[in-house]
Order: sequence, then structure tokens, then C-alpha cells
Amino acid sequence: MKKLRVLLVDDEIMIREGFKRLFDWEAHDCQVVGEAADGMEALAKIDALQPDIAIMDINIPIMNGLKVIQMSRLKHPDTAFVIVSGYDDFSYCREALRLQITDYILKPVNYEEFGTCY
Repeated sequence: MKKLRVLLVDDEIMIREGFKRLFDWEAHDCQVVGEAADGMEALAKIDALQPDIAIMDINIPIMNGLKVIQMSRLKHPDTAFVIVSGYDDFSYCREALRLQITDYILKPVNYEEFGTCY
């Protein structure tokens, strides 16, 4: 079976490292193929790597995660986006739903819950 390709997008390196080390990607037939720390880097990596899933923080430098998702949808409509954010703000959730995200998970991440989101 083909492994799903995952891109991790968060400006905090500790969050990205936590995702890589604390979640069993192999058990879910996934592999992390790249990381990005800001919105422009995320757009470039989505174009270059064409991940199946992008794990995206909303509050990232240069361009927020919702704008990255909106722009990425034009070229990559089949990419699944999972927002992982510290913001429990309904306006963010509403905008994320309009962008047809796969899930919206609040930080701190419960990795057991995270494994059921896609």
C-alpha cells in the first residue's frame, strides 16, 4: 500500500518535532516528507512535494495558515488539510470549514485523537 505523504507546517520547531516523534506515522501508513515554518515556505513545499495531507497551524509568519490553504486549494484540490491550532475561535473554525478542511484540532494535541482525524 502507498504511504500517504505528510507536510508539517508550524513556526515552532518543538511542535514539528513533537509531531514527528510522538505520532506513529508508520502505523497509519504515512511518512513525513517535509516541514515548513511560515506561509510562503508552506506554499512552496506544497507545490514541490504535493503532500496528501498538510498538518497546518493557523498562526504562522508571513501568511497565515488559512490563506495558505485557500491558495493551495486552487492547484491542489485533493490535499487534505488538518488544522492544529491554539485558537479556539469560532471565526477561524468557520473559515476553515469554508475551505473544506479535514479536521480542526486544538493544541495541545492528543495524539490518539489525532490518529483518527483522517
